[in-house]
Amino acid sequence: MLNKLVNNHLKNKIFNFIKSNESGVSCSEIAKKLKVNRVTLAKYLSVLELESQIFYKGFGMAKVWYIQKNPILESFKGNNGHSIKNVLDSIDDGILVVDNNLDIIWANKALKEMAKDYSDLKNAHFFDIFKEGETLRNDIKTNRIKKTTLENKNNQKVKASISPILNINNDSVGFIHVLNLDNIDKA
Repeated sequence: MLNKLVNNHLKNKIFNFIKSNESGVSCSEIAKKLKVNRVTLAKYLSVLELESQIFYKGFGMAKVWYIQKNPILESFKGNNGHSIKNVLDSIDDGILVVDNNLDIIWANKALKEMAKDYSDLKNAHFFDIFKEGETLRNDIKTNRIKKTTLENKNNQKVKASISPILNINNDSVGFIHVLNLDNIDKA
């Protein structure tokens, strides 16, 4: 019912404006820049907040809006999540964390060793390392654990378990790939 009352184009426009302002943006800034009535804007901000896409921090009477980021995915960026990174670094299997665009967010030491041609995996894409399986891109969007075999650019095959990272709405925001490097096939 709510979707029928919402103009998705306007909702996306508001969301993208907030997203482009990482330091946060006030209601008046959004209304002025996007030329949106403040009452209409309040409705759309409420919808986006209910969908857990945005949140606000109050500063006196003002609300400053921010994009709601996934805490699991965010814990792999920068210096956050040291303890989980340390635990995953101690595992002999390769661990690869990617976002929905399959851009690499983080890789553990075992995977970095296997993919040593890519010294900075943070700026790499999944398909810079692995050949695309015909159905992989669609299969991983099912939000279920997928077991498969991947082939890297050196024609080595590795068994993989791919698990989605879900937000509170059970929408996929990224994937964790666990690669069994013990049985890597030297093709």
